[in-house]
Amino acid sequence: MLVALTLAAALSGQAVPAPGQTAGQTPGTAPSAAASGAAPSPDCGGLSASVSGGLPMQCVTAPLEQIGSMALAYAAEARRHGWVVVRGDNNVLWMQKPETSGTCERMTVIIFWDTTAHPEPVAGVPGYIGVITQAGQTCEPLPNAATAQ
Repeated sequence: MLVALTLAAALSGQAVPAPGQTAGQTPGTAPSAAASGAAPSPDCGGLSASVSGGLPMQCVTAPLEQIGSMALAYAAEARRHGWVVVRGDNNVLWMQKPETSGTCERMTVIIFWDTTAHPEPVAGVPGYIGVITQAGQTCEPLPNAATAQ
């Protein structure tokens, strides 16, 4: 539930400082582990294929109780670099950034944990932030709140 609330806050445009982040860091295909205090997780806890639908995804991991605030910080940093939130759901945020070709680069930020081992969120278990980027996508219409940012 905490995870869902934190991503909903990102939709509202709530600015959240990225702990330890330095100027000039641009979100790309993965959250910066150094910036967020998380550790790289190349296989996303063994959950990459089931979470990403087979798309390439890069992840970081930290204790589950920290993942929500880290995802908010990542989304805030992405917005500072031209990414716009186009929609969101409980544990996922969809953002886009216009490309010079007239298409958009799409970024999906997913927060998750191993629900087979822990059906309910439990403090201390590994949580993950997964990021999928896709270039050359059709730009989605912007929600009214995003156009006002």
